[in-house]
Amino acid sequence: MKTRWIQLIAGLAMVVLCISTCATTSNAVVIWEDWEDDFDDGTYAPEWTVCDNMTFHDGDYGWGGSNWSATNNYLEKLTGAEGYNWGVISHPSNRAYGRWSFDFKANGTIFFISNNFYDMDDLYEDSSLYFIFFEVDAYDEEFTIILAKRFDNVRTILDSHSHVPLAGWHHLDVTRNTTGCFSVYLDSSQIPIMEVEDTDIDTSEMFWLWFHNGDMIDNIVVDDEVLDYNGGGDVFPYIIAVVIAVAAIVLAIIFLRRR
Repeated sequence: MKTRWIQLIAGLAMVVLCISTCATTSNAVVIWEDWEDDFDDGTYAPEWTVCDNMTFHDGDYGWGGSNWSATNNYLEKLTGAEGYNWGVISHPSNRAYGRWSFDFKANGTIFFISNNFYDMDDLYEDSSLYFIFFEVDAYDEEFTIILAKRFDNVRTILDSHSHVPLAGWHHLDVTRNTTGCFSVYLDSSQIPIMEVEDTDIDTSEMFWLWFHNGDMIDNIVVDDEVLDYNGGGDVFPYIIAVVIAVAAIVLAIIFLRRR
């Protein structure tokens, strides 16, 4: 009799743990791929593709090809003979939740969750993307970091952080948990400069840059780590499940001893 009770208890604990795991990975049908690039090999090929999709956007804005280099062990948009100052380059990326980490020296735009613009004929054709862009002030001494999205052909600013010194390199961590909560961390701070929740977009195909001459990016890491220095994030459902499972086992043991 006791053996049957023990088997029932173990089965109950496994069910509780499985339910918790499924609840925290509601998008588990997608196998998200982690990737990184520090450009220490001095090249961006073959992983990165310079955009030449002229039908997607007017070529005058850098969508018809541009000049890039990683010879200094970081990716930089160079001045080229293309006749414009902007350029677009892309990397496959299907992660819609987790962390996007990079060093930057830029006033361009970083699209970290995006549909594949090569499949579209126009920038505003059902665009679904989240992006970070940098807005420099009139004196070029500081800039504002802006988190935004484009969804259903509407561009929306989700949050922003101002008065960042323009000079030098900066480090940015953008994290998003499975409930859609974004947290953005700047440089070495463990206090987020932006926090906002948005659930409109849950798939991604590309990570891409729309950079101006002289903009640079390095040490890109895209993975499943959701930063939460306060100890929250997606860990709590697991903790709750473990507590419930342990409590069930303890109560069952007490019940068996009383019998």
